[in-house]
Amino acid sequence: MELKISEDLKKLIVETGLELYKQNLTIGTWGNISVLDSETGLVYIKPSGMDYNEINLEDIIVVDKKGKTIEGFREPSIEMPMHLSIYKYQEGCRSHSALSSHLFERVSSNGFQSSGNL
Repeated sequence: MELKISEDLKKLIVETGLELYKQNLTIGTWGNISVLDSETGLVYIKPSGMDYNEINLEDIIVVDKKGKTIEGFREPSIEMPMHLSIYKYQEGCRSHSALSSHLFERVSSNGFQSSGNL
């Protein structure tokens, strides 16, 4: 069975990273963003060592829940194991964490608002 890769989730990571940078919430390569696709179980994550201003859709790494690269030619964030552990832990919870179910979306030039349950 072939898993469908979501260009929308890649775009969400790229756009969120740029917004974090614009809001002065990160600089250079600091910080990491990932999102779990609840339909496929795939995790989309920022590449290691790349400035948020340089990341494009093709730079986003897609891994399975064990960390095996499904798509991408770059190295995933060195914090990938931590992200995967959080997603694994969250599976047993009734509520969804902001990290695993939604990324922050821009609501104004003054900040972020959660797009899901916290």
